[in-house]
Amino acid sequence: MALTARYTCNFVTILVIFPFKYFM
Repeated sequence: MALTARYTCNFVTILVIFPFKYFM
């Protein structure tokens, strides 16, 4: 369960950072 939460957090972080890398 903790592992799934960690991967979900990483997935959300990637979704947030990816557009920033494109717009910069």
